[in-house]
Amino acid sequence: MTAARRPRPKGRAALSYLWAHHRLALVAMVLGAVFALFFALRLIVFWIYWSDPAHHNQRIEPWMTPGYVARSHGLEQAEISEMLALPPDTPRGLTLQQLARMTGRDTATLIEELQRSIDQSTGRP
Repeated sequence: MTAARRPRPKGRAALSYLWAHHRLALVAMVLGAVFALFFALRLIVFWIYWSDPAHHNQRIEPWMTPGYVARSHGLEQAEISEMLALPPDTPRGLTLQQLARMTGRDTATLIEELQRSIDQSTGRP
C-alpha cells in the first residue's frame, strides 16, 4: 500500500509553504534570481553600447580609462598600459588625466603619445 500524496499548494499557498518550511532555500533562490537578472541586464547594456560603431576607434579624451581606450580600439588593456609605460602596480580605473598627473606628464602630451602608439600598433595612418 502506498502513502497518499498531499495535493501540492498553488500560488500564494506555495510561497507561504516555502517561507514556513524552506525559508533559507527560498531566500537563496530569490537572491540568485536577482543576481542573474542584474548580470543579464548588465550584459545587454554593455552589448548594446559596444555594438554602436560610434564607440569604436573614438578620439582619445582625458576622461577615458586605459580599459575604455583598449576596448574602443580593439586592443588589450595590457597593451595600453605598456604604451603608457605604467608600472604593474598602477591601480585600475584611473582616467588618463589622473594617470598623467600621477606620472608628472601633461595630459595632452600623454594622449598624443598614446594615439601615435595605437596608430602604429594597429597600422592606421
